[in-house]
Amino acid sequence: MIAVAMPQDCPNPSSYYMNRMQAIEQFMTGFSIHASDLFESMRQHSVFLPEINRDVNYKSMCIETEKPYSFGDVYITPQERKCLTLKLQGKSYKEIANVYQLSPRTVETYLNRIKARSGVSSKVKLQELMLQCK
Repeated sequence: MIAVAMPQDCPNPSSYYMNRMQAIEQFMTGFSIHASDLFESMRQHSVFLPEINRDVNYKSMCIETEKPYSFGDVYITPQERKCLTLKLQGKSYKEIANVYQLSPRTVETYLNRIKARSGVSSKVKLQELMLQCK
């Protein structure tokens, strides 16, 4: 998990971040491609937030025992892959969310991240993508 600092004090921080999620995701994806050595350094020297400051979904977002699946320069987290697998089986966002105890919006975000990182959006191409993941 990577924290993104807010540049100013605002009355509704969650709204501030939610309205900028796409920009943050694009930045992180580009950063991970062009500065992968820094990500490796962060993994080796990680800092953990105190329990009281952690997101309520912290445990489901941090899958420490499983590494991301990759193909070329693109990666898919284990959680994203699990959601994609069920989506390719015809499940709705709500059904997937119920299985993994997430919100439907989180499931949608995971799948949109996969599409953004890979440039793939069709069901057939997503199925091919799943076969390429190592």
